Amino acid sequence: MRNEKLIEAREQRCWTQAEVAEMIGVSRVTYARWEEQGVIPHPYAINKAREVFKMTPEQLGFRKYPSSSASSRHLTGVSSTGATGATNPGTIPALFKLGVSALTLAQQLYGYTLDELLVSTEQELRRLDTMAQHPEGKKTRREALAFLIELPLALMSLNGVAEGKFSLHIEEVLPSYVTAIPACWRLYFDGGMAEVERVLPTYLAQLSTLAQHPSRYQQLVASCASQAYQLSWLLALQHQDFGMALAAIKQAFHYGDLADDNHLRLASLVRQAHVYFHLKQPIQQLHLHQKAIQYSSGVSPLLQGWLYVVLAESQADPLIGQQETAKQSLSLARDVFPEHPEDDPHFAYVPVDRFFFANHEVLTQLHLNQAREALENLAQVDKYIPTTAIPRRVELLNRQASAALRLGDMEQTCTYVELAGTSALELGSDLRYSEACETYQHMQLKWPHERRVKGLADLFSSAELLEPR
Repeated sequence: MRNEKLIEAREQRCWTQAEVAEMIGVSRVTYARWEEQGVIPHPYAINKAREVFKMTPEQLGFRKYPSSSASSRHLTGVSSTGATGATNPGTIPALFKLGVSALTLAQQLYGYTLDELLVSTEQELRRLDTMAQHPEGKKTRREALAFLIELPLALMSLNGVAEGKFSLHIEEVLPSYVTAIPACWRLYFDGGMAEVERVLPTYLAQLSTLAQHPSRYQQLVASCASQAYQLSWLLALQHQDFGMALAAIKQAFHYGDLADDNHLRLASLVRQAHVYFHLKQPIQQLHLHQKAIQYSSGVSPLLQGWLYVVLAESQADPLIGQQETAKQSLSLARDVFPEHPEDDPHFAYVPVDRFFFANHEVLTQLHLNQAREALENLAQVDKYIPTTAIPRRVELLNRQASAALRLGDMEQTCTYVELAGTSALELGSDLRYSEACETYQHMQLKWPHERRVKGLADLFSSAELLEPR
């Protein structure tokens, strides 16, 4: 479906598609898809388009979901009997007012600083993690996270704030973001990518604006902005929009600089390097990992362990050929990585748990031709990952397929790659689907006449439609 609002906005300014694409920072082909096919851009691109046109996302036809005001009404429509969807005007804003007021009162009554509020929020999110280990707790946890990420939008709506005109004081806005951004990260890894994509453009717009104004909270606002842009990087990666991912993560580094926070600087550089991992450019990847080392002094063991394990992977790449150095980096990563990474205060936006660590260990082991050890490593973490289509499960399946392929185990490879492909499609991750497609292409070369391999052709027939941007 054509985006008539976007076309009209461009034509009113007498701009060509190529001119607008250049101003936003995307290719003309990508921009044309927004107009002619109604494709919804990634959050960072929506924010850039908003700045270029000086119009809201709704005015540009980008939002296929309710506005923040409508979202507030939908989520807070609770009747006196407790049923959702009622229209009692006295109770419509009550839930969000309670949530926002509770954040402010917590600071006042208990003397919390915003940093202490972040710690308190992290503790509650961890309690939700524990709840989710029980079947009856999974839905409640997901609902709680979805509620938390709506708080900044609801706060603007309840105060009659038009998008792009932020008349609220920073003290009123910050508590909701300090709470919502960690919830976004958790909701994404719970499979809630669509929900996060829906709210993130508003986050980026408001935080970018607030971070420009000098205040005693400026560094904390910049920290929130950096974390939000790192989340935007992650979403762009899932759609293989590598150009947008690079633009978002460079913004994340900029705001990390403004916050004067080496944890944010290091995280942004490691994530920028990860774009080049997917682009198969190991020299640029290694350069950025080495650049990140200058910020590693004084950062937490979680980030140090993360840096060294990804550094080992880039060093072990056959095009780099630093196998012995890679082994040393991997050993150092194992030594410094904390036993309980979830206790690290930066875990909220660097959720590097045992699975994530093992995932990069496996990449290094595959480079070092240690496929059997890699598969055994993956088997250890398999039991901790839910079997539903969540990002970590799909990534695990892709790694298992790669390791089984290296070992020449056709049946296992077919099983893993089929699950990876179907789960990636269910999740909506172009990136993970593309990884599964790449493994399948190797399988066709290795076992060209095997019936089971041929039987997977339909699953991966959409591979040619995926074009990295």
